Amino acid sequence: MRSAEEALRIVEAYFARWGCEDLHKVAKSGLHLESDTVDSIESFRRQMAIVLPLASHVLQWTYAARETPGE
Repeated sequence: MRSAEEALRIVEAYFARWGCEDLHKVAKSGLHLESDTVDSIESFRRQMAIVLPLASHVLQWTYAARETPGE
């Protein structure tokens, strides 16, 4: 490590990783992403254009429900 600032950036990046992991878990398990096959890069791009925003919203709703379960 060169500095405390560099170490802090590394730790922050590690913590951000968990949000990415949760997003992928929702996309793969919750939205069954792996069961839908695509045959071209364009099909893959269209699939991602739908699945990733949807997974993001599901994740936001999940976090909100944990923070304020009665709402």
